[in-house]
Amino acid sequence: LVVLTLFAVAAAAPIEMSNYLSCFLAGMTFADWRARGFFSAPRPRPCWGPLIMIAAVGAADGLLHCVGYDGGKAAFAVLLMLAVYSSPPLAAFFSGGLSRALGRISFPLYLIQFPVLLSLTSGLIVAAGAAEPPTLPAIWGVSLASVAACLLAAIAFEPVETVARGAGDAII
Repeated sequence: LVVLTLFAVAAAAPIEMSNYLSCFLAGMTFADWRARGFFSAPRPRPCWGPLIMIAAVGAADGLLHCVGYDGGKAAFAVLLMLAVYSSPPLAAFFSGGLSRALGRISFPLYLIQFPVLLSLTSGLIVAAGAAEPPTLPAIWGVSLASVAACLLAAIAFEPVETVARGAGDAII
């Protein structure tokens, strides 16, 4: 209850950082609730509530953007996460193998994307447009080569991350 109160206060604060702070506090609350089994309570029948909530949050966000209101992003994000956590099929999807594999390479991708963009991608763009404006196949080639290089670098980084995790676990 204390954390949810802090979320409400942080979400209402006029500073830009408050949106990030409020999402962090809501995430802490959801993690606590999940650890206590709140989201894994047995349901006798399929529950449409979370899916309706996701549709309502999306519709409200879209309507507010149509009228020029750009606020409320933190509140919409928290409601969306609450709906996902409350929906067993969505929670199962985001806990599945594909999501876990993407999660495993997300941090290495984050670390490696900037150097790849500065080196390989920039070099390929310069080479593709050296003689004339790049063609569509050349643009696709640069894009696919950049994505492939990032993915390969992230996968190659996994042994380093495993050692770092082990060292971190030993310290903790």
